[in-house]
Amino acid sequence: MSLLLACTRQTSDPEKLPTLPAPLKRSAETEDSEGHCGGRFLWILTAIWSAITLIWNTLVDIMVFVSTILFLKDTKTPIKGLKGVEKNTKRFVHRTISLDHIKLIKNTTNTTINDVLLGITQAGLSKYLNRRYGLIAKDEGTKEKKNYLPKHIRLSATVLVNLRPTLGIEALADMMAKNSKTKWGNWIGYLLLPFNIALQDDPLDYVRQAKAVIDRKKHSFEAICTYFCAQLLLKILGAELLHLELFLALLWPFLT
Repeated sequence: MSLLLACTRQTSDPEKLPTLPAPLKRSAETEDSEGHCGGRFLWILTAIWSAITLIWNTLVDIMVFVSTILFLKDTKTPIKGLKGVEKNTKRFVHRTISLDHIKLIKNTTNTTINDVLLGITQAGLSKYLNRRYGLIAKDEGTKEKKNYLPKHIRLSATVLVNLRPTLGIEALADMMAKNSKTKWGNWIGYLLLPFNIALQDDPLDYVRQAKAVIDRKKHSFEAICTYFCAQLLLKILGAELLHLELFLALLWPFLT
């Protein structure tokens, strides 16, 4: 991504590199409030609790990730592939949605675009599975209103996370210069993103649940741990064998 952006220029000034949004700075009122003893003590307690939850979330996520690779499987649903599914003819269904509508939902629910998109995905999967289970039950009535979903459906997706820090954009010539300090390649970590399959009366509940899941995943080092584990296996097994093993390990729980 840095290489791609380094090949572009600003429309206002073709000689300048594009700029990235700067991180938000703390206001002076916040800094003054932290200077008091009460505010500093509260900040210390918050930091300790945040560190404890971060460690706990990381341990739980790593255990779930390893368990999913070894034995923990997703629930058998009508959308889960069976043996030999890779040989079937593939069909892709797509739909164009308005980015303005997504931004409207994002601003209304005080979430992010990723939260809204994950909520849309959960809503679509929930309604689709409910309709499929309704067909299995041979009920030709109001399939969208009646709940046919089994309880405690486990459905998850493998998400790739780029761990490379975005510190800025360097000129392409500087990136390709000899003995350049700029490191090439992506730093990819893996994490499991669980879907909450259920019918909700309020469609915005899908977005709120998605925000809770993503916020929980952000407060974890799962992606960083899986990245270093992949690098360790890469040195031990080699690139070709490791890529094959990881592909089969990540894909197998969703096909069996």
